[in-house]
Amino acid sequence: MGALSTWWEASAGPGWVPPSGANISLVDVGGDHGFGTYIEFLTVFGIPWTVIADGPALAPGSRLHKHLEAENLLPIGAPQDSQDFLAWKRYWRNVGVFSVADTFGVDGSKSGEFEAYLERLDSSLYQQVGQDIGRRSKPRIGAAFAARHVPPQEVVDLYESIRQHLASNH
Repeated sequence: MGALSTWWEASAGPGWVPPSGANISLVDVGGDHGFGTYIEFLTVFGIPWTVIADGPALAPGSRLHKHLEAENLLPIGAPQDSQDFLAWKRYWRNVGVFSVADTFGVDGSKSGEFEAYLERLDSSLYQQVGQDIGRRSKPRIGAAFAARHVPPQEVVDLYESIRQHLASNH
């Protein structure tokens, strides 16, 4: 959350509207176990929502998957191959679930976590920020990393996809 909000607020360009100017709230739900309550609340009140999730939340059978299935919020046409990460990532986008992960990462490696994404961008900067900040506060590490790294195009595109999704569901 710290990295994304820092990058999105700081990005500039023609027609760019940061979350604070677009009436978009970024809420940390405390992990994939916390999505359900927020989604239920927003859905009941007709408030458009999106989810930014790590790779494990995109896995078939994840807590998020089970919750959206129970609430009848999943789109039709789930991928048949439970191991095809890219197919599942595209599937999830249809319901408003987005990620910068490139793998599920459910094998214990944490390769699907947002921290792995930051490390792929610049491992030495990620290590330095972790030493400077301490490993306990992921949002602080993310914000400090983003303050020292230009916004990746993938993250700028992610925000634009989220804005489009919210606009089409308003």
